[in-house]
Amino acid sequence: MMRKSLFALFLALFIFACGNTQSNTSPTGVLVTAGSGQATVSWYPVAGASSYNVYYNTVSTFGTASTDTKSVTGILTTSTTVLNLTDGVTYYFVVTSVTGSGESIFSPIVSAIPSPVPTNVLITPAGIGGVTLSWTAVSGATYYSIYYGTSNPVVLAASQNVQGISATSYTLTGLNSGTTYYFLVTATSPPSAQVSTVVQ
Repeated sequence: MMRKSLFALFLALFIFACGNTQSNTSPTGVLVTAGSGQATVSWYPVAGASSYNVYYNTVSTFGTASTDTKSVTGILTTSTTVLNLTDGVTYYFVVTSVTGSGESIFSPIVSAIPSPVPTNVLITPAGIGGVTLSWTAVSGATYYSIYYGTSNPVVLAASQNVQGISATSYTLTGLNSGTTYYFLVTATSPPSAQVSTVVQ
């Protein structure tokens, strides 16, 4: 009887320990886009995840090594917007998933600098399967990026994109005629308001 009791106790402790180990399934495809005083972090879903946590800091150090790390926890979707950030400051972000096995390790670090967003985004036809996007320059921006797709809203982690644009206009080609596309323009990292058009 004593042997059976000890075995049952060992089995219960083993199950408890296994149920509280850290999951290694961290979110992938993490992207961040910043606006004025805020940043939106998005990622691919993790199978079996019940929620997600986002950690952020002004240094690329997280966890107990930095007491300045802040977090947004209990996120039930695959994106969240972090508010009350300071324009012009670089912020670093990581994401974790939470499953029945516990919280995952951190995702790879991504960063963004909150700043004013591109405005006056315009779309003009550019032949069959093409459009030209133009926008107002953002002070201090070194380059622009365009994110686009056929889903509304544009999911940054899953969208097509063109990066490193040095001008305030760009022509996209090879789009599907008769299809509605949605576009976001970013300056270094902050996105514009979403615009859309039906491609000729």
